[in-house]
This record gives sequence, structure tokens and C-alpha cells, in this order.
Amino acid sequence: MLEAYPKLADSRSIRVIKLHGATKLSVDIRFDLIAVSLDAPLPYEAISYTWSGQALDQPVYANGKEHLVTRNAEHVMRRLRPNRPEHSRNLWIDAICINQKDNREKAVEVQLMFEIYANANCVNIWLGQGTESTALALKWLRWYSWSFPAIWKTQAKFARAITSVDSIFIRLLLGIAAVSMSCVCACIMMLVGAIVIFPFGLLPMFKSGQFCYPLFSAFLTNKHTFRP
Repeated sequence: MLEAYPKLADSRSIRVIKLHGATKLSVDIRFDLIAVSLDAPLPYEAISYTWSGQALDQPVYANGKEHLVTRNAEHVMRRLRPNRPEHSRNLWIDAICINQKDNREKAVEVQLMFEIYANANCVNIWLGQGTESTALALKWLRWYSWSFPAIWKTQAKFARAITSVDSIFIRLLLGIAAVSMSCVCACIMMLVGAIVIFPFGLLPMFKSGQFCYPLFSAFLTNKHTFRP
């Protein structure tokens, strides 16, 4: 935990991390801890993450001095800091900005927690370090978030087309086409979801030795070995 904290002027004051940028991901983390008023704070981003139970074993440099923080705190600062040394980014991280050894301060700051998050420019939720599996899942989610609205727009066009024609037969054909398109798109989405989830989520649950999903047989054989 940090040894020296800038003094808080009153019960409406908080501390903000001014995180300095770096050109390389491996460069040491350096930041200044600044005390500001919650009524007129610097623009900052709040961080939501888990840190309970983690050891203070990751070195960072706060106000020019080495201090130890948790692994999750170190990871999130390393990922969010600017990639240019002359730039900085203001963050609020509860485990660092609040003196965890001062029970009186913690009692006051906890009462301000709602305002701290509400006044932040944005709240970043840190779920942990990514893997190949999570990267693939996020790609699928991005595709899904794009395709689903596109389907609804197409459906709306079909609906307008159906109401604009007088022939009952043409309306019936357009209705069948719209329903068919929805079913096909839904099947495609489920198939893509199964392809993404099955190899990395359900497949390890099988206890019958190596098992290759047909569409991923080469990928799994080359990169993954699943054992009972």
C-alpha cells in the first residue's frame, strides 16, 4: 500500500491518479497522486475491478517513490496508460486513491463512492488479462452487435414493402421471404456462437481424450491438446 498520501482538504476531497504515458508496455508504471475537490474535480475515469485477497507485490512509482500495488491494479494501469510519455490519463482506483490503512478516511470516502463514479467521465470495467479465447469471443460479439441491427433494418424495409403493395400474393411472398431471412440469420448466428464457444468452453468438459470439432480440427490439432 502507498506509504505517503497527499492530504485531503475536507470531506469532499478525493485523490486522482495522474498516470504518465510510456512508449512501451514494459516500461515501469509512474503516476502522481493528486488531491482534488469532488465539487470541482479534474476530468477523470473511474476503474471498477476486483482486488480483494490479492497481495501487494507489484512495484509502481507514485510521486517518484516505489510502492507496491496488487496485480490487477498494475495490469489495468499498464493497459490504460497513454502510449506517449508527454501524455497522461487521470484515473480513480479505490485501492490506491483511498488510504486503506486509515479507517476514518475510508469511512468518509465510501460515502462519496456513488458521486465518484457518477462524476467520472467514464467507468472502465477491468475483467482481467485477455487470452486468445476471449479475443475470439469479443470478435464474435462485435460481429453480432453489427449484424443484429442490420437484420432489424432489413426487416423494417420488408415491412414497409409489404404495406406498400396492394397484391395479397406479393404481400404473402414478401412475408415468407422476411421470415425465412430471419430464420437463416438466426441459424448463422447460433452456428457462429457454437463454433466460438464449443472448442474453448464445452470441449474441455469431454473426457474421451482428444476430440476435434470438424470445422476446427486443424486448429485444435495444431494448437490445443485436451486430455481427460
